[in-house]
Amino acid sequence: MVELRQQVVSSMSDLLVRMLRLDRPVTEASQLEEELGMSSSQGVQLILDLERDLSIMIDVEDLEQEELATVGELADYITAHATPQ
Repeated sequence: MVELRQQVVSSMSDLLVRMLRLDRPVTEASQLEEELGMSSSQGVQLILDLERDLSIMIDVEDLEQEELATVGELADYITAHATPQ
């Protein structure tokens, strides 16, 4: 679980820097919408890219907007709701 979470955070950070064209690193405390400016459609794309990159399936049925506040919170959700492809 810890290893998967670290992979999720690392991949998510790289994807967000590219996707949002950021000139600064992304940390677990980075706020996805307020600080990084991620839209809901970019959030969907992020989930799809993570599934592809990490060969996992992420159950987003129970995902609430509040769980998307920071990179770390989203990583916690993904780690808890991911299954291998």
